Amino acid sequence: MAIHEGEPRRENERSVTVYFDLMRHSNRFAGKGEWTDPMTGEVFKWDDTENLTPEGKKVAQDYGANQLPEDVDFVVSVASREPRAGETAGDIESGSKQGKRSLGPNTLKGVTYKELSPDASKVLKVAKPLIEVEAAKHPSYGRLDQETRSKVRQTAQEVGLRYAIENEGMRKEIAEVEAFNLWLLRDMARGAQKGTDKSFKTAMPIVTHGLFNEALLLEALDIIDEESGERRKAKDVDELGGFFAPAESFRIKLENDGKSEKYEYGFVNPERQKKFTGKRLELDWSRIKELAQDYEKRTTPDAKPLVS
Repeated sequence: MAIHEGEPRRENERSVTVYFDLMRHSNRFAGKGEWTDPMTGEVFKWDDTENLTPEGKKVAQDYGANQLPEDVDFVVSVASREPRAGETAGDIESGSKQGKRSLGPNTLKGVTYKELSPDASKVLKVAKPLIEVEAAKHPSYGRLDQETRSKVRQTAQEVGLRYAIENEGMRKEIAEVEAFNLWLLRDMARGAQKGTDKSFKTAMPIVTHGLFNEALLLEALDIIDEESGERRKAKDVDELGGFFAPAESFRIKLENDGKSEKYEYGFVNPERQKKFTGKRLELDWSRIKELAQDYEKRTTPDAKPLVS
């Protein structure tokens, strides 16, 4: 993971390390749907939940058991308001070997599709049918069992996610809300130093949905060539390695020793991280601040800013 020196901190503060994992929720069921057999004309309807599948729960628990840093004292998971995100966060905690200090599933603000602006919602209204059309190409889609159907739909999601993220306004909006929450969580981690005289290390999975993490990284992730020092943003989601798979994440390690702040960045999936061999990854916190402030100006223009 790349190391980046950040802002200086006051010497009287204790040592704190926080691993922020920006992640997509784990595998879920397909939800409500309908499919017409193109050969027979027979219509199939289903009303599956959008909760995690048994595989999704296992993947999240395995993440807690095997992919969180081993040196942390606590796991403090946060998630969007959607049950599948909160369920993912809870399963990560239950699978972890460390102590748990859950903040509950309602900590994050605005990071669900239902909370987007009317303009972004219009984009989603086009994107969702694209997913259903793609999934319906499976020759037995409506006849599949729930878990198999969920896997088919999950694969089909990429066409809708790609349509949405290629819309500049949509991408900017979802990057703003992701940046806003990340900024406040970083502030919270810094403020926690004042609550006790003991040093600590915490893992903080931040569970959202497809598009949110990718949009933030497209807007604020710098890719730096180790030899030339050239710094640039990814031109598209493919340069990031594609959309996040369920329970896949990007890790931000924040270390504060009371004198300075140090960051490390990288994808937890080693195969994705390999794509950046010879490169260093850094988040542009000035850009994150801009995005977070734009979110506040757009959603709460008359309120006292939380990001300053």
